[in-house]
Amino acid sequence: MRAHPRFGGWVRIDMFTNRVPVALLLGSLISALSIMLISARPAPASGLLQMSAGAADSAVNGSAVAEPLSPSGALFHNPAGLASFADTTVSTSVGMAFGHERIKTATGYNEMNDTFGLIPDAAISVPGPNGWTYGAGVFGSIGLAYEFPADPATGIDSNYFSECTIAGMPLAIAKRVNDKLWLGAEITPMLGYLRNIYRYGVPFHYKLIGPGVQGMVGATYKPTERWWLGASLRTPGKVWMDGSDEAPTGGRQDVNLEVKLPTQLSLGVEHLFTEKLRVMASVRYTDSSKFGHSDIEFEKMPVSVPFIPDALDEWRYVIGLRYAWIEPLELRTGLAYANRIVGTGGVSPLVYDNNQFVLSGGFGYTTGPWTIEFVAGFVPYEDRRVDADEAAIFPGTFESGGAEVALGFQRRF
Repeated sequence: MRAHPRFGGWVRIDMFTNRVPVALLLGSLISALSIMLISARPAPASGLLQMSAGAADSAVNGSAVAEPLSPSGALFHNPAGLASFADTTVSTSVGMAFGHERIKTATGYNEMNDTFGLIPDAAISVPGPNGWTYGAGVFGSIGLAYEFPADPATGIDSNYFSECTIAGMPLAIAKRVNDKLWLGAEITPMLGYLRNIYRYGVPFHYKLIGPGVQGMVGATYKPTERWWLGASLRTPGKVWMDGSDEAPTGGRQDVNLEVKLPTQLSLGVEHLFTEKLRVMASVRYTDSSKFGHSDIEFEKMPVSVPFIPDALDEWRYVIGLRYAWIEPLELRTGLAYANRIVGTGGVSPLVYDNNQFVLSGGFGYTTGPWTIEFVAGFVPYEDRRVDADEAAIFPGTFESGGAEVALGFQRRF
């Protein structure tokens, strides 16, 4: 097999031994990106920040930082992991997220919003000469969807609707320095979409869209045959979105949002306890309080609204297991905890979250060059009480929770 460092063009390139056209791959990536932008991911608990990408890596809850299980996982967690794929490998999956959000107030408002979203991803890893590996993919990094109706009888005289998706198409390169050390880096062009409908004195109804960019570097170190250590750093980035809204004084006004994407540091370790059992652990820190300094600005109004009010930093802790039960079948599971990133002073019907436990499980079944992947995850329902002296819009109990399933595959060429 021979890698070709060029990605793109409506041409046939000998990227694979069976001459898979690059146009087919690009079409898949663009289709996945389009689905992301029209299907905002529901946000149970701290789901504002995605936990992983790809069915395989989601099954262990994103704990495989040291040795990602798929090209999608490597591009999301640690680009150095691309060097672990000896063959040209394509991975893709489609997940479905289900959740519900409920708001209850002392005045009798009691509304539940059932949410559903598609979570697609696709990626490719192509080994090249002299230990180099090239990768490209597409997945989402941020997503939310909230919708609550008005109920004037309980004092809630406005509908509240908010959805947001920020999706990326990373381009990566990795280098196997030697058998113990792998290095990687990537640049991620992004596309953001935000739509809000609400009333705060005057009605607001705007839709914003625009490009962005972010980067990441990573490393994997293998001191022995049974240990892997991994680290990655996602750099600060930005997404520039704009659109328009009806101005209170008449006519249209420009609406702009510059999302300051946070720095993210991930550390992971993996140990082969037996020939069948692997244990992984990781910790992730995200400077997500930076979202609170990303303001939605209105051309004809002397006000601005934070993208996520009272935003907090995230800490996420994960432990995962992989067990080779029988030769073609590997069982996987993971347990994660992450704190909420929306402070009490920022909770509203447009955006909120809770502290989050996530339990996931799945399998990988390999037959020849194919591996079929499955994952199911569950976020228990939790609620938080917002008192009148802290409420951003109105006090009440804000509940959320949900589940996710995904099916995917990997193909080696």
